[in-house]
Amino acid sequence: LNNLSTLSLPNTVTTIPASAFNGCTNLTGIFHIPSSCTEIGEFAFRKTAIEGLDYEGSLIIGRGAFGYCKTLNEVVIKGENTQVGESAFTGCGLKKVTIEEGVELEDEAFSFNHKLTEIILRDGVSSIGNLAFQYCEVLRKVVFDGLVNEIGEKIFNMCSSLSEVHITNASLWCQLPFPSTSAPLNCGAKLYLDGNIITDVEISDDVTSIGSYSFYGCDNLNSISFGSGLKNIQPYAFYGCKNLVEINFPSSLIS
Repeated sequence: LNNLSTLSLPNTVTTIPASAFNGCTNLTGIFHIPSSCTEIGEFAFRKTAIEGLDYEGSLIIGRGAFGYCKTLNEVVIKGENTQVGESAFTGCGLKKVTIEEGVELEDEAFSFNHKLTEIILRDGVSSIGNLAFQYCEVLRKVVFDGLVNEIGEKIFNMCSSLSEVHITNASLWCQLPFPSTSAPLNCGAKLYLDGNIITDVEISDDVTSIGSYSFYGCDNLNSISFGSGLKNIQPYAFYGCKNLVEINFPSSLIS
């Protein structure tokens, strides 16, 4: 298989076995995964020269399945209950990654992507595993479109260039379950709301808690108004907000 350059799979294929095309360095182009396929085995396309993925539905992507695919520049991971295995896309040439609703990322799923500059996390991502994006040293921008249900430890470990976190809804942002080791603002990134660096925030009535590090280091934040449902504010939520001059606390606040 070392000379294999193209691949077309019939719609009868349900599983691609482990290491099926591992090391086929001449295998290139956009890989179209048939709709019948629900699982890609571990290391199945490791060190191939594929340039993109195209699939419909949900997939189980095995450990290291696309590891070290240096010509893979961009992926959109989609499908309710799609699972991206441990180190599935480690060491690739990825520049942009989009994770859609319902997707689960296991540990180190996109680690060591040294060209990755942008990550988009859509509303409803199921989980992000430990160290998911570690050592993506040129990662500059992360977009959170809404909620992520579970967030592991050190997801941006050693992402030394991370400077912008973009959100579209401040009320959803402050409910994200960040461990202290994963809070991107704790790494020095600045928070942007609808494309502008955040200055004034209104939190809706349905928010009961402000998460730790939600607005950590937001030195452009001037004012914040909380909704009537707020009960508690977690540690370091507003640490370093040195220009915050106006805060309206509701009577519902307990701690």
